[in-house]
Amino acid sequence: MRYKVIEILKTFSEKELKQFDAFLLSPFFNESQKLRRFYTALLRYYPDFDPVNMSEEKLSLEVNPNLPYNKSTIKTLFFELANSAEEFLKIINFQSKETASEDYLREELFKRKLFKLIEANTEKVMKDLDCEKEYNFEYFYNRFRALTDMCNSHKINRQKSNQDYISDYNEMFCERAKCLTYLFMNELLIQRNTFLTVKNTFKISEENNFIFKLFEKIDFVGMLDFIISETDNASYSLIFELQLANYKAFSDFENEIHYHEYKKLLIRNIHHLNKEDIHTNFIMLIRYCIMKPGGNKSGFDFRAELFGIYKYILSKNYYYIGVHDFIPIELYRIVLKLSLELKKFNWTLKFIKEFNPKLIPDKRENMYNYSLAEYYFHKKRFDDAMRYFHRIELNHFILRVDLKNLMLMTYYELDLYENAISLIDSYKHFLSNSTMLSDAEKRKCKNFILTVQNMIKYKISAKSASKFSIKKNLSGDMHNKVWAGEKFLMLDDRFIRSA
Repeated sequence: MRYKVIEILKTFSEKELKQFDAFLLSPFFNESQKLRRFYTALLRYYPDFDPVNMSEEKLSLEVNPNLPYNKSTIKTLFFELANSAEEFLKIINFQSKETASEDYLREELFKRKLFKLIEANTEKVMKDLDCEKEYNFEYFYNRFRALTDMCNSHKINRQKSNQDYISDYNEMFCERAKCLTYLFMNELLIQRNTFLTVKNTFKISEENNFIFKLFEKIDFVGMLDFIISETDNASYSLIFELQLANYKAFSDFENEIHYHEYKKLLIRNIHHLNKEDIHTNFIMLIRYCIMKPGGNKSGFDFRAELFGIYKYILSKNYYYIGVHDFIPIELYRIVLKLSLELKKFNWTLKFIKEFNPKLIPDKRENMYNYSLAEYYFHKKRFDDAMRYFHRIELNHFILRVDLKNLMLMTYYELDLYENAISLIDSYKHFLSNSTMLSDAEKRKCKNFILTVQNMIKYKISAKSASKFSIKKNLSGDMHNKVWAGEKFLMLDDRFIRSA
């Protein structure tokens, strides 16, 4: 049975089940006793709603014991219960957003011309907002909406002939414009940073992207400087100072002073920021370090810097964000790979032990096996690496490229060339069929595949033409370039004439 309401009810806690029961008992929300009996019958199969034990015929018998089974009636009950469940979810979500819900109250008060109540409400909302510490989209939007209603109420209720009216109206209108500007700038910069992060892996065209085209047209440095100079709220100012530091670091990428100033500003003021702002800014520091080449002109070691940032984030639990406390898989992955590249083997084992249980539950086992496969590969215990990567369920593994690369390197190290050639064939098909990977990411994969393929050919036949091709591939961008370079240098030391 695939009914929408079953998927919804599976997510309900015990408390929510009782609340929904009370919701169905209320004549205001539900007048059908049959629907409530149906809900009670359905609850007997919570939380799994196993279709082996649960059937439409059984449910029909429990709801209408004196009537024969009618499929149309049961389908209607499923449909109506789904509608009720969605109404219930709207209400509990509405109740959780106290400030936003006041906006709907004021809308009704305006319709009823209860202007004194509107003024009292906006005063209360503005006081509550003044106590807020998280200056995100909801905060600026709610403040903008409250100020809009204050302006409308002021226009309707106050005499327009005196100077106080003009002064108050001007102050409110300017404050409203500031909120709209803060909202606009903050969200645009966040979206731009998100696109910059994602486009390195996935296919996103800058030429046809509205965000990137907009940033070419607007002087965002000037806009941010203006906002910082105009605001008298230190917390607002800090948000946009960080945005400006971030923008300078990436728009003038070669000047590493901007990066160090950005990091200092963040660490110095971190106790003033909410979780979301901390998370966002650390993501940008990480991205900067990843984008910096190993042999940069300044000589600053950005890989060691990156590892230090990861350790700091993990020690402070700054990866917590959103509705759950799971560590993001992408963060777990890059920390694992970097620590192994830096040969921090003891630290890596402690990391796996502590943080694998903090991954989202249905990904833990696969990631545990992948983590140990990577660990044993870097320890040159290739048989152990192969034992662990064979335990991974490929159909449910999100890091397919990483796993294929690891498998290919392991087969090469163990001289399992037939396995490697078979994997190369399936890997090429995977890349051809993938619509999610960016062209740059595909090139890195293809260069790596071709390099390993030519090294296998060379080890089997020792053809100089193959070695020339390998050297040419190594000059381009590719995955696991350090490993491939090491294997290339070892080619003359050992020839294998057959697979």
